[in-house]
Amino acid sequence: MNPVPLLALPDVSRVWETEPVEITETYFDTAGLRLYARGVTLCRTVGGDAPGWHLDLGAESVPVTGTPGPPTVPRELRRLVNAFTRGDELEPVAKIQVNRTRDLALNDEGDVLVAVVLDTVSASSALDRTSTAWTERHVDPGTGGRVFARLAGQRCAAARASRTATVARVLGPRRHRSYRALTGRDLVLRYLRTQVAALPFLDCAVRREAPDAAVRIRETARRIRLVLEHCAPLIGGKKLTKTLRAELGWFASAFAPACDDEAQWPRLRAGLGRVPDSLGPDGAAVLVDEYFAARAADHRATVVEVLDSLRYRGLLDELDQVVLVLAEEPECDRPDLARLPAGEVLRDFVAGAGEQVGRRIAALVDAEERGVRSTAAHRALNAVRRFGCLLEVFAQDRPLLREVRTWQRSLEEHRAAVLAMRHLADLAKAAGEGSPVSAFVLLRQLEGDAAARSAADLAWHWRDGAPSSIHCGR
Repeated sequence: MNPVPLLALPDVSRVWETEPVEITETYFDTAGLRLYARGVTLCRTVGGDAPGWHLDLGAESVPVTGTPGPPTVPRELRRLVNAFTRGDELEPVAKIQVNRTRDLALNDEGDVLVAVVLDTVSASSALDRTSTAWTERHVDPGTGGRVFARLAGQRCAAARASRTATVARVLGPRRHRSYRALTGRDLVLRYLRTQVAALPFLDCAVRREAPDAAVRIRETARRIRLVLEHCAPLIGGKKLTKTLRAELGWFASAFAPACDDEAQWPRLRAGLGRVPDSLGPDGAAVLVDEYFAARAADHRATVVEVLDSLRYRGLLDELDQVVLVLAEEPECDRPDLARLPAGEVLRDFVAGAGEQVGRRIAALVDAEERGVRSTAAHRALNAVRRFGCLLEVFAQDRPLLREVRTWQRSLEEHRAAVLAMRHLADLAKAAGEGSPVSAFVLLRQLEGDAAARSAADLAWHWRDGAPSSIHCGR
C-alpha cells in the first residue's frame, strides 16, 4: 500500500506495514437463501481479529462464539434463526478468502494514530460455482480519534463494507419490490408487510432474552391481528383470514403472562419502597423475588416451546403467503372499496373506531363499582389500541395519535394496578402471618388508589383532548 497519503497527515512520522493475515469466511444459508432475502448473514470466520460464528441482523451484529469450532452451524445459532429458515437446512453458500495487511500510522512516540486495512478478497459461490475477486480498504481508528480516522479514509479512499454488501458481490443483489400506496388497501398492505417482516427479527431477540423483546413481539402480533380484522373489507373480508386471526390470538396470548410479569416484578419491588420499615418491606421483597423468579422460569419454558413449535412455523408461513397473495392479486379481482383512494376510505374506518372509543371510555367514566370499572377499562383499552393502530396504518392525524397514546398509557396503568392487586393478594396468602402480610395489604391498597387515579386521569385527558365526534360517539 502506498504510504504517502498517510505520511501527509498531521503528526504522522512513519508508516509501518504489518505482516499479511489470512482470513476465511464461510457464509451459511438455506438453499432458497431465506436469510439473505431478509438482509441477514450467518458467517463462520477463521483467522483475523474476530474468529468464530457471527450473526448479522442488519441493524445489529451478534457475535455468538469466540472460536470457530466445527464447520457445522451450532444448535444455538440454528434456533436463533429458526423463524427465518422455517426448518430448512443451513449449508455453505459462499466462501470468502481475505489476505489482510495493515498500514499503521505512527507518531514520534510510537502511538498508532490510525490503521488503514487493505483486503485482497477472493470469493466463490457454492450455488452456481462462480468466483470473483476484488480489493477494498477500510480504516480502524487509533489514538488519533474518529475525526483523524475519517480524514485518513478520505486520503486513502477507504470505506468499510458490511457483510451483507460483501455477500451481495457473490450471490447478487437482493430483489426488492416497489409498491404504490395510493389506495386504502395499499396502505393496509404496506403496514402488514412491515409488521410481518419484523416477526423473525423479534423472534431472534426473544430467544436471546433481549429487554422488552417479548412485549414487542406480542404487540406486533396484536397489530397484525387488528389490521386483518378491522381492515377486512379492504383485503377480501373476515372469512379469508379467520383462521389466521385465531392463530395470531393464540400466539399473542402465549406471551401474555411473561409480558405482564416482566412489568409487574419491578413494579412491586419499587412499590415496597413506599412501605414503612415497621412492616418489614425487606422480607416482603424476598418473597416477591421468589414468587416472580419461579413464574419467570415457567414462562420462559412456555415461550421457547411456542417458538419451537410447528404451529408457530405454520403461522409464519401463512402470514408470508397472505402478504404475497394480497400483493399479487389482480386489481380487477379486488373489492370495489379496495380500489378507492385512501382519502375516501380511511375517514369511515377511523371514524367508526373513534366512535367505539367514545362509547367505551364514557362507560368507564360512568362506572362506580370497582369490578364494573375494571371491565369497562379493559374494553376501553382494546378500543383505544384498535383506534391507535388504524391511525398508524393510515398515517393520519399525528396530534390525535399522540393523544390516543396518552389515553392508552392511562388505561395500561389502570390494568397494571389491577394485576398488581391480584399478585399482592396471592403473595399475602402465601406469606401466612407476620409483617410481610401487612406490607402486601398496604401495597394492595396503594395499588387500588393508583387504579382509581389512572381512571380519573383518563377522564380528564379524554374530555380535554378528544374531538367532539369521539365525545358524542358520532
